[in-house]
Amino acid sequence: MVLTQQKLLYTLLTGCQEENCTNKLMFFRDDFYDIIQIDMKLEVVLLSLRFDLYMDEKEATQMNALQLAFLGDSVWDLINRYILVNEKYNVRHMHQKCVEKVNAHAQSQYLISIEDMLTEKEKDIVRRGKNSHPKHSAPRNQTPDEYSSATGFEALFGFLYLTGQNERICSLVNHIKEVNKNG
Repeated sequence: MVLTQQKLLYTLLTGCQEENCTNKLMFFRDDFYDIIQIDMKLEVVLLSLRFDLYMDEKEATQMNALQLAFLGDSVWDLINRYILVNEKYNVRHMHQKCVEKVNAHAQSQYLISIEDMLTEKEKDIVRRGKNSHPKHSAPRNQTPDEYSSATGFEALFGFLYLTGQNERICSLVNHIKEVNKNG
């Protein structure tokens, strides 16, 4: 495989199109492995499994906010798990770190940190997520406001994933990581 084909394959699998990467991928080429340094803006490789093409924004906007949040929860969880796996933690430590980042309190704080970056359409998705009412109450260690905000946060990530806005997800995750790193 030539290098451009390898980059195209990588782009198709990950959705990332940036040229400044730190991950190494191995590809077959004439019966030997070539280790290729492919640049990505973010060390997070987004979900590559898609059962259909990206959904258009109009169709995704018409989905129930809880459906968007259901999917967004998985997207956010996978992003965090991928980051933790690449930081070479042991399994117990990865689980503890993931639980710290994938919960209503943390997600409500992340939402506060990105609110100024959101477009009007994204703010509308978050608002719909916050105002949706699941048939169960907030977990006992989370406040109803945190749970509501977290649902909005998850709905946003579900919407962005469904509409194929991987670069937007990367920029939001980068911002969240920067804010967390700085305090």
